[in-house]
Amino acid sequence: LVELNGKLYALGGHDGRDVLNSVECYYPEEDRWKFKASMENYYASFGAVSFKNRIYVVGREKSEVYYPQEDRWEEMPNPKEDVYGRSLIVFEDKLVVIGGEIHENFTSKVIATVQYYDPMNRVWNTAKNMNIPRCHHSVAVFNDYPPQPFNL
Repeated sequence: LVELNGKLYALGGHDGRDVLNSVECYYPEEDRWKFKASMENYYASFGAVSFKNRIYVVGREKSEVYYPQEDRWEEMPNPKEDVYGRSLIVFEDKLVVIGGEIHENFTSKVIATVQYYDPMNRVWNTAKNMNIPRCHHSVAVFNDYPPQPFNL
């Protein structure tokens, strides 16, 4: 669930049978949900944030950005690793993906990787790893803490 311009957007997920690409927007002034343009890809276990009047979705293999004025989605570069269960947040005008789980050959590995996306240059970069690997976790920014730059 993502908030953008006073509206709530429910994106993708799983309906108990299928992975979804649908998008619904809640209009509080009308107290109703309306369908919006579907995402180009199907997503479950993904990150979504609003930033500078757009919605960004970062999935395991695909990522995309939503332009609400045009009601359209566009694919964007994906992070460098194919990862499930990572968290996504906006920090210092960058999209930051944190941690996750890599599945290979019927095994999984939880990672401590931190990557950030510069929407202006459309490029992913790597930041310093966390101390402890984690996946399917939450992240938050509190009053832009820490107050000094984080060196992304």
